[in-house]
Amino acid sequence: MAGIPYTASLGLAAFCIALAIGILLGTISAFSKHQWVNNTVAFIATIGVSVPSFLLALLMMILFGVVLHCLPIVGLGTWRHYIMPATALALSPIAMISRLTKTSLTEVMKQDYMVLAKSKGTGQVMVIIRHALKNALVPVVTYAGPLLATLLTGSFVVETLFSVPGIGAEFVTSVSNRDYTMIMALTIFYGAFIIICNIVTDLITALMDPRIRLK
Repeated sequence: MAGIPYTASLGLAAFCIALAIGILLGTISAFSKHQWVNNTVAFIATIGVSVPSFLLALLMMILFGVVLHCLPIVGLGTWRHYIMPATALALSPIAMISRLTKTSLTEVMKQDYMVLAKSKGTGQVMVIIRHALKNALVPVVTYAGPLLATLLTGSFVVETLFSVPGIGAEFVTSVSNRDYTMIMALTIFYGAFIIICNIVTDLITALMDPRIRLK
């Protein structure tokens, strides 16, 4: 109970960063006519998939904490403490969300109702917001459910690196101390949270897309 608030706040910050930046990059890449924009987004996605979160965390700690001395590297005292661990946790989801958004938007823009909306003289931005994103974000919402559960229940290595007193660090400590009761409790908590997030994701998806029916 003492570690959950720290883990939840850090995970929620990483989730919001991943969702906002991932959708933004995917939308820009889907509608941009400049090749360098697409290449930049593809490069970010590749880095996000290839570089582990703990390696990115170590590199940021060395650069911003040790060399530049501009960001704190221990604990979660102020909003500045959240920048590096939240970014390290969010990079991989940003890559996945941006790719899902781009692929889904590309398919949605080819649909007949999108052609009809544009033929009515509706502006490009309004077409994207009112019609395209609502249907294109269904795969993103499906991915966001398990992602939220993963981030809110802690990243073991990142929390340990930044000395965050969350349940991720508790799990690592319990493994080192062979505290089997704590290991089982955290595993059950994590599994239950995954199930709850998946159920909520299915309900939200059905509300977003009437073509999906829950039986």
